[in-house]
Amino acid sequence: MANTVCGIVSAIRQDTIDVTVNRKAACDGCHAVEACHSFSKKDMDFTFPLPQEDVREGDRGIIAI
Repeated sequence: MANTVCGIVSAIRQDTIDVTVNRKAACDGCHAVEACHSFSKKDMDFTFPLPQEDVREGDRGIIAI
């Protein structure tokens, strides 16, 4: 089963969008959350293909990790 989190559209390009997700929300369900030391930012940035739906910077959406 996927872990779902809410992200915010931070940039829109011709073919892609950038979505920012709070790392605590994204990592909360991970079994290695206490042992992982590779993360230094409080947010994670993802790039996705531009969806068919109309999106704008600042829109919120649910993604599955």
